[in-house]
Amino acid sequence: EDAERALEEVKTSLTRRIEKKDYDFLVHIYQGNKELIEDKQMLLKMLQALVVLEYNGKRWHNIHPLVARFFAEQDILVFNVSDIYKKDVKGIKSKSSHLGYNGSIELLKNTNYRIGIASEFCCTNGDFRINFIKTVKRELEKEKHSCILPGEMGFNISLPTLQSECAICKKMSDTVMLYVISPSKEYGRIQYICRHCALGVI
Repeated sequence: EDAERALEEVKTSLTRRIEKKDYDFLVHIYQGNKELIEDKQMLLKMLQALVVLEYNGKRWHNIHPLVARFFAEQDILVFNVSDIYKKDVKGIKSKSSHLGYNGSIELLKNTNYRIGIASEFCCTNGDFRINFIKTVKRELEKEKHSCILPGEMGFNISLPTLQSECAICKKMSDTVMLYVISPSKEYGRIQYICRHCALGVI
C-alpha cells in the first residue's frame, strides 16, 4: 500500500510536467522507432523532465513506465490522426511522422479508455472522417467495446460525467450512447444526437 502510494506520487509529479501538446510526441516514442527521434529539442525537454528515459547507452528511448500507466488509465483518449488517404483508411500504409490509421489502431489496442475521440484530421485528400471511424470500429470490435467518435469543433464532453449535449434537443446524454450523424456535404459539420432524437433522423 505504501509502495503504491509512493508510485502514485511519482506518477503525479511526472505527469504535471507534460502538456497536452506533448502527448503525440510521447505516443510516437511509445509506439514507434525508439532510436531515430527527429524532434531533438522536444526529446531533450522530455529527458530533462524524466518523462522520457534513455536506455543501454545506445540512445534507445522510451517513455517512463509511470507515464505509460497514466496514459493507460484515462477515461477519454483524444488522438490526432492527421493526414489520411484512402489506402490509409484500409490500413495499407503506415505513417512515420504521425498516427494515421495503423498508428491509431496500435494506440487504441494498447490503452484502456471509455471514449476515444479521433481529431486533427487533415482532409486535403478528401473527407474520410466517417469512413475512418467505421473502419477502426470494425477492426477493434472483437477486442474492445469502447466508444470511438470523430472529433468536431464545439464538441464538448462534461467531466466527470462523460455526458455530451445533443445537437437537436440540447439535453445532456451519455456520450457512449450518442449517434454520429454524417455531414450533409463533404467537409461539413458532424453532429452528435441522443437516442430519442435519433428516432426522427435515422
